[in-house]
Amino acid sequence: MGGKKPINVQKKSKIKEIKENLKRYEQIIQKMEEGILIEDENGHIIFVNPRTEEMLGYSKDELIGEHWKKTVPKHQIEKIEKEAKKRPKGMSSRYEAILLTKSGEEFPVIISASPLFDKGKFVGVLSVFTDITEYKQAEKALRESEEKYRTLVENLNVGVYRNTPGPKGKFIEANPAIIKMFGYDKKEDFLKINVSDLYQNPEDRKKFNEKILKNGFVRDEELKLKKRDGTPIWGSVTAIAVYDEKGEVKYYDGIIEDITRKKEVEEQLRLERKQLLSIFEGIDEPIYIADPETYEILYANKSLKKLFGKDATGKKCYKVLQNLDKPCNFCTNDKILGKNFGKTYVWEWQNLVNKRWYRCIDKGIKWPDGRNVRYEMAIDITERKEMEEKLRKSEEKYRATFENTGTAMAIVEEDTTISLVNSQFEKLSGYSKKEIEGKMSWTDFVHRDDLKRMLEYHEKRRESSDGIPKEYEFKAIDKKGNILNMLINIDIIPGTKKSILSLIDITYRKQMEEELRRSKEKYRILVETAQEGICVDDENDYIVFTNKAFADMLGYKKEEIIGMNFRELVDKRELPKLERQTKMRMEGKSSRYEITLYTKDGEPRYVIVSAAPLLDTDGNYRGSISVNLDITERKKAEEKLKKAYKEMEKALEKEKEFKAKTAHYFFNPLCIAKGYIGLTIEEETDAERRKKLESALCAIERVENVVKNVVAKGEIRE
Repeated sequence: MGGKKPINVQKKSKIKEIKENLKRYEQIIQKMEEGILIEDENGHIIFVNPRTEEMLGYSKDELIGEHWKKTVPKHQIEKIEKEAKKRPKGMSSRYEAILLTKSGEEFPVIISASPLFDKGKFVGVLSVFTDITEYKQAEKALRESEEKYRTLVENLNVGVYRNTPGPKGKFIEANPAIIKMFGYDKKEDFLKINVSDLYQNPEDRKKFNEKILKNGFVRDEELKLKKRDGTPIWGSVTAIAVYDEKGEVKYYDGIIEDITRKKEVEEQLRLERKQLLSIFEGIDEPIYIADPETYEILYANKSLKKLFGKDATGKKCYKVLQNLDKPCNFCTNDKILGKNFGKTYVWEWQNLVNKRWYRCIDKGIKWPDGRNVRYEMAIDITERKEMEEKLRKSEEKYRATFENTGTAMAIVEEDTTISLVNSQFEKLSGYSKKEIEGKMSWTDFVHRDDLKRMLEYHEKRRESSDGIPKEYEFKAIDKKGNILNMLINIDIIPGTKKSILSLIDITYRKQMEEELRRSKEKYRILVETAQEGICVDDENDYIVFTNKAFADMLGYKKEEIIGMNFRELVDKRELPKLERQTKMRMEGKSSRYEITLYTKDGEPRYVIVSAAPLLDTDGNYRGSISVNLDITERKKAEEKLKKAYKEMEKALEKEKEFKAKTAHYFFNPLCIAKGYIGLTIEEETDAERRKKLESALCAIERVENVVKNVVAKGEIRE
């Protein structure tokens, strides 16, 4: 650079003048954290403060007289020269640059440069520069942090968003998951819409906005939303209001998870249970379900509550049903549980509380929570028992049966070590961050059935992500050894060999799906194996379902009877009765009545029908379900008994007639004979003949007594 330039006398005078001016502020300048450097009109340094010496590593004597280029790396000279050309024109400026220390190290600064003039003539430049090394380091760290967390958010499989407050709201930011969730292809299209456009009912957005403004946050708020094409979905939202320095809400930050499938499964399961309970509630016989371990009543239908009290549920079955203080010694749990689970056990018992007779149909079934429980239907057979007693010597016994039924995340290193986890991962895995980070491998959490496959994904993903799934299901193991069903979303962090993953616990969803499958199978078996005929009609009385027992009762195959109108099976004379019953169903009422049905061969079957309406979720009538008990044999027995009574009455009438005639034929002649003999005795004077006449009268009276006993008592005696 040619070394130091000699300073002429005139310039020394000017430097002296500048120094004298600076001397007034010497204490301030000496203590300033910013460097101060003054150069003449040719760029040679004529003044530096201690901070400048400290920054550059030169002493004041080493810098005075040197050109400013000595303190600048070559790649910065052109930039600073461009700025320096502004000074003679009277222009100040502030800009970033790189300076060079005596040891050759570069560091960033912000330079504030101003021109110096003397009587209108440009005489030099005053430069103040601030070391921004720490700022640049912080800026770099922030940039790296932003990139890391931006990647985290971009790879989440739940929606992350920021939007403005208000009844309508506008999106400020959104990750790919929420854009895809609502059926949009481009982020810019998604950011143009109002938040309220995603609500099925915009009023719900107003309520949501009022709630978060009031509380400052919402957690797991379930909302009815819709996609771009109008498809309805359910979303679970957790969001927080962010405030400015004035306490005003700037925006909402939140996450949203699509829970549509979960809601569909829950609704389907709810409808299945509601339908089963509707069947139970429509049956006039008492039904209850109890825990065989605790004897607690888990469910009681309307009929049982009517008989034994509305508050039966939750109480001990032996107390409610039999008024006992301990389990019944005739309990049939051993007949339907253990090795007999699933088998039907039928027995008869006279209840200790109401003294009525019941035919009990017991069976072990699975409760929705997985427990083996006791199911019992009790058919009141008191009338039948009374009839059996009356017909014990003359008729066969008859009987009838009736049976029914937030997201965990982690960063993974190339060697599989987990280097970073969030609190949800801790909660999901059961381990603390301290136990996991830098110490555990993701393989420690994977079930052996999925480990080989996932290790292959891990290795191939670092070679090329083509063909490697980013989202799939696997089985995980938590700290307690529990096996969890997981949905994983995973990808490589750009520019690294690290991968980022997010996990959603879908164990509940899997359990719900399995429970729904088991529930359907359980209800199907209960209905199909029922010994009573079960029939389901639509709103126009067309048969849409029957079990085998109903078809067999009428001599049809199931496929033959489905599609027939129930009226076709009914005795034409009883159609008005059926119409009245159908009207009751349409009014939402259940009932029990007798009706005559005809078999395929034209034979009448006398049936007791227990019918209940089937309503949709809006309460509209959609048909009926009936349980049909065949009482034909009982009817025949009643007819035989009536016929026997009539024949007996005829015999008694004939006997009465015979007795009357007998009395007439005997008593008239005997009375005449007695009369004549009596008169003769009165007139007879001969003692011997009188004695004979009295003997004859006595004989006639004996015959008269015999006839009286025959007529009155049916006995031949005096």
